[in-house]
Amino acid sequence: MTRRIWPTLKLGEIALIIMGQSPPGETYNTEGVGLPLINGPAEYGPVHPAPVQWTSMPTRLCEKGDILFCVRGNTTGRMNWADQEYCIGRGLAAIRGKKGASDTSFLRYLLEYLKPDLYSIAIAGGSTFPNINAIQLSNREAAIAPLPEQHAIAHILRAVQAARGARHHEVTLERERKAALMAHLFARGTRGEPTKQTPIGEMPASWEVQKLGGHVAIKGGKRLPKGASFADEQTIYPYIRVVDLANGTVKTNDLRFLTLETQRKIAQYIIRGTDVYISIAGTIGLVGTVPAELDGANLTENAARLVIRQPEHLSRDFLTAYLGGQSGQTQIGSLTAKTTQPKLALARIAQIQVSLPGLAEQQQIAGILKACDAKIAALERESALLDELFRALLEELMTGRVSLAGVGEHDG
Repeated sequence: MTRRIWPTLKLGEIALIIMGQSPPGETYNTEGVGLPLINGPAEYGPVHPAPVQWTSMPTRLCEKGDILFCVRGNTTGRMNWADQEYCIGRGLAAIRGKKGASDTSFLRYLLEYLKPDLYSIAIAGGSTFPNINAIQLSNREAAIAPLPEQHAIAHILRAVQAARGARHHEVTLERERKAALMAHLFARGTRGEPTKQTPIGEMPASWEVQKLGGHVAIKGGKRLPKGASFADEQTIYPYIRVVDLANGTVKTNDLRFLTLETQRKIAQYIIRGTDVYISIAGTIGLVGTVPAELDGANLTENAARLVIRQPEHLSRDFLTAYLGGQSGQTQIGSLTAKTTQPKLALARIAQIQVSLPGLAEQQQIAGILKACDAKIAALERESALLDELFRALLEELMTGRVSLAGVGEHDG
């Protein structure tokens, strides 16, 4: 297929743009009187809005099937589909295709493609509060495919979007299944034995409640020395910050690195692959282990590392799962100092109580949960690939670099 040269048209020539107008505040209600009111993305759902208030004096209305487009604030450009008639407030515009000129589904994807540029228009002039008005929206020009090709473009992008939405949903479901499985395993174990009630909840009768401090040495990380900065390029000395931590393992896409001089000053504040980390400031309670390539990396002062004294009695992966589960997170929350800058003191980590089975059962439970993690990771990779495919197709189809002329019409 060869690239087509499409006519350049203004959005106002092919779309009806209805700017929202907020009704009088005294007409708002939560009893369902009048029409549902959508003021902005706070009431957006994954696809359709979820109204929380109504108005008995509606002003500007959208129709079922309209695009609800945010025109104010940092969420400018976010969209939802109207699944019914709504009153729209001043933070939104309703956009629909003009008969014979454009397909509304195609417009939804065109607006997605134009979103970065529309946001730039919204912040033009140095305003600290983004805002795009009807004239700016209407005057934005774009190359517009003929109507049959619009239908085909929308059909393809909708199919990819549905596939990635399904994958995102599967990831959510697998995370929920893992959470339910963790709750079951830590309460009932794997061997079908009777259970008992303890101060930290139900557990198998043979398990023991023990303080974490009896099994691990708790070591702090270290901030950069005064006046030191990160290296300008990647070195062999990675530095793990709290923003790099996630439940399970470290995010490696935006790591910072140290110079040799700086690393020498804090060389003893490292984390090993056999350790468990826990964030103690900023986002508190993130728990995980570092991948092999980060064994020996320097660790921020806002995280602690748990060094297991006797691996033959305590599994690293079991401990990671337990601390990331409901009982572990509840205890971490209760032990965190409630100040203007909450922090989990190293001494308090030692007080966390852990329900411990024998090593063999620890390893069995950890293996089951790692299999869950592997499935979630696989689904996330598929989801990421579909995200990339959607972005690539959006670029190719909206610029006409890939032409669908002659493919045939599809229902919009």
